[in-house]
Amino acid sequence: MPEQQGLPVVDWEMALERSLGDEELLKETLALFRESAQEQMSGILEAVKTSDAALLRDKAHSLKGSAATVGAERVAAAARELERMGRDGELAAAAGAAGSLVAELATAGDLMRRFEAGEIAIPAPEPSRA
Repeated sequence: MPEQQGLPVVDWEMALERSLGDEELLKETLALFRESAQEQMSGILEAVKTSDAALLRDKAHSLKGSAATVGAERVAAAARELERMGRDGELAAAAGAAGSLVAELATAGDLMRRFEAGEIAIPAPEPSRA
């Protein structure tokens, strides 16, 4: 999806800021996000399968919000597009868009798991020049 291009998979700086700078809190938040995202994704796939525009809109809206909260920018963008499709009743391309969302969620989830396991660190922010 073109809207996702150029966005970070996870905006770590923003995610850490929303966790008040507490990496342990962020790890807990990410684990909860990954769990709830799978439930929301199941609802999205069911909505696509049954051509239920209202369910698609609602589940995609929920996933969009939670993804944005944890800095999963590409997931949020993909969910935003599915939310629009559900709202507008444009379901012809929803299966392809859902496939893109599944891929983005898998990529973000892998990065989150690696962070939670201590395999990757949050990059230090660029120093500001005053």
